[in-house]
Amino acid sequence: MSHRPSVSDRLGRSARCNQPDAPIPPLPYVERDWVWRGWRIRYAFTGALTVAADHPPIVCIHGFGAAIGHWRHNLAVWAQTYSCYAIDLLGFGASQKVYAPYGITLWAEMVADFLREVVGRSAIVVGHSIGSLVSLATADAAPAWVQGLVLVTLPDPSLRTQAIPKPLRGVIAAIEGSVGQRWLLRPLLAFLRHPQRLYTALTLAYANPNAVTPELVAIFAEPAHDPEAVRALTALVRQASSPDYCPEVVRMLQRSSHPILLVWGREDRLVPPRKAHPEILAQYNDQLTLAELSPAGHCPQDECPDRFNPLVLHWIVTQVLTGASEVRP
Repeated sequence: MSHRPSVSDRLGRSARCNQPDAPIPPLPYVERDWVWRGWRIRYAFTGALTVAADHPPIVCIHGFGAAIGHWRHNLAVWAQTYSCYAIDLLGFGASQKVYAPYGITLWAEMVADFLREVVGRSAIVVGHSIGSLVSLATADAAPAWVQGLVLVTLPDPSLRTQAIPKPLRGVIAAIEGSVGQRWLLRPLLAFLRHPQRLYTALTLAYANPNAVTPELVAIFAEPAHDPEAVRALTALVRQASSPDYCPEVVRMLQRSSHPILLVWGREDRLVPPRKAHPEILAQYNDQLTLAELSPAGHCPQDECPDRFNPLVLHWIVTQVLTGASEVRP
């Protein structure tokens, strides 16, 4: 029987990265499956052997097209002090790819149930891009299960050009035009998931091209090879154009009583701060702390974890733990 090379194998030969043959380190967490509404959801867990009673767990939610692995540089550090989780949203990563009514509200319901059924206590929820919207919506719908929010780039879907990364807008428009024709989506997805094209797209999301490694490309490439990926993509694109795709961001910020850390990469080319105006978003909530990192692109948690990780840990100690007690659901 011939051996079919894995995505990681192919990346070593075809991804144009600075260190194409660098060994991929072992992941700093254990992955498990959880069944939610009959669907299989993948999550990761890691943490210190002894965690202080007042230290809330940390739960991470990825952005568009990403997966648990996008938090590998963060979980390894935060887990020295906290219990840490990361979850693949339904339709992404290693979670089940199904035809479902995708949207921020559905994913927020999933995360809220994950907090109740798996984590078992209120947590600090950390989200990136679309994951930031899911985090904010989770806190809005189930406030007792959230102690604080870290929002890494917060797009506003009411401004549709922010909701879809710029390099993908033409592709998304083409998909929308053929959303009922899966025979067209299959070759389109095969085109997009090619390692070299993924590498090119990711260099637009990062200010430092050296941060785009074969390991990173594999995180985005692996889910796209799932046999049901086309089915999930069809549903996802159809729902993304729906007016009820996401609750209103400003209203959720105004209603929130949680400490919030909003982090933005100053060199973000996908959701540029000069257009998204994070300083205006900060005015809607007096518990919101805004931090801009530079140089950093759309994914500062992965591009500059040496600055991002201590920023989050310091914020937890000064804004969440100091003078605060855990909310018991």
